[in-house]
Amino acid sequence: VDGGEIHLSPARHEVTRGGVTIALRPREFALLEFLMRHPGQVFTRDVILERVWGMTYPGETRTVDVHVRWLREKLEDDPSQPRHIITVRSVGYKFEP
Repeated sequence: VDGGEIHLSPARHEVTRGGVTIALRPREFALLEFLMRHPGQVFTRDVILERVWGMTYPGETRTVDVHVRWLREKLEDDPSQPRHIITVRSVGYKFEP
């Protein structure tokens, strides 16, 4: 999956940014893959929980926020000013290549 400077290979379970491999936990990988497969599309936390964690996930939506924060720390130049994993205020998250 091509996301500009971020590339995700599901078959190899590998993410690279600028040619450098980024180590992700399985759920981080699944979240990034989901967002990257729908660039520009905004998803609520509930939809992300359903699609990435599965309908039976007993957690709460803040779990999504924590995983997004971890992804930003690993993928963004400045996690406080993200360019790829964007918060849409009062709605959810989207991926921008």
